[in-house]
Amino acid sequence: MSKIHHSGLRASYLRLPALAGFGAAFVLAIAPAALAAQPKHCTVHFNVTNATTLGALQFHTDYTAVGAKGDFANSCTWAAGGLDSSSVNADASTMDAAFANPSGFTGPGEVAHCTFVMPDSTQADPTSGNFAVTVTDSSDTSSPPNDPASPAPTMSATADACTTGASVCGNGVLEPGEQCDDGNLVEGDGCDSSCNPSDCPSAAPTGCLVSTVAGKSKIAFKNDPAATDDTKDSGSWGWKSGKAATFLDPTTGTGKTYSWCVYEDGSLLYGATVPAGTGSGWATAGATGFGIKGAVFQIKVKGSDTDGKSSLSVKAKSKTGDFHAPDLSKLTGVTLSDLVTDDGVTQSCYQTTAGTATVKTTSWSAAGNP
Repeated sequence: MSKIHHSGLRASYLRLPALAGFGAAFVLAIAPAALAAQPKHCTVHFNVTNATTLGALQFHTDYTAVGAKGDFANSCTWAAGGLDSSSVNADASTMDAAFANPSGFTGPGEVAHCTFVMPDSTQADPTSGNFAVTVTDSSDTSSPPNDPASPAPTMSATADACTTGASVCGNGVLEPGEQCDDGNLVEGDGCDSSCNPSDCPSAAPTGCLVSTVAGKSKIAFKNDPAATDDTKDSGSWGWKSGKAATFLDPTTGTGKTYSWCVYEDGSLLYGATVPAGTGSGWATAGATGFGIKGAVFQIKVKGSDTDGKSSLSVKAKSKTGDFHAPDLSKLTGVTLSDLVTDDGVTQSCYQTTAGTATVKTTSWSAAGNP
């Protein structure tokens, strides 16, 4: 299943449980207790309550319910009729908003309605009285310097009944099942279009080490577009018979990362980053290898001084829906699977170019070429 997209700052991390043998798991961004919850999405209407004509308006609102939690999403619909600019700066349960309308907005009437997200569906719906609205500035429709509106506008807020459903990636609110949400669906900005944190470059790197034998590597994804969640999504990649390689030591130091990056026709389609370094959960595996078994990703790498002897494998799956496989319908061009390691100074990459793919409704797989 592909998460619902609304329109990708990286979220803070919490540790998820590790599997035996590899210490702490790699880090993701929401507490395990929240994974089973579904958020509420609530529409809040902001109304000018008196008769006045406005060329511009700024207002501030606070959610005042005691003990309840919620965030304004980066999602507002503004009044029609010449609107030429708008901005929303949402911070937790407060929001500052502004719009300009040179042709004039005439009150009374609704100036905007915005989405308010409550992460826990067991909370009571907000009421109209839970939102305090303050006008911070206003002007009329005269040419500059735009005199203050007269009469000055007064405002109120009303709240609709909330709906409970899937998290919405790209609304700027960290919801259950998301590892990050920076308010857009842009790839390569640190939070991808499936709300996974990623250090992947936005364009496919060049000069990566590849397999020495065509057909030895394989990439596969499962993603049911009809599913209501991502609990059955999975991904795997085996890079075998690789060129001579020395992998970045992920067991010591700080600021290191391993990233799985999938590119389509040179542009980043999917990316996820597994932090590395002291205490990250990585362990040595043999004399030249390393591995990690986390709640979502399992990664193993083995280096060698001899061409054809290096290898790596990546497996991803989550019973709680925290792995969001790429949209299979977009895997139609030149598909690259890359492992990008970064120690803060040097990036190294290991790459497979997919050959002819086997495509089904819910699965995609291809051998490497090479």
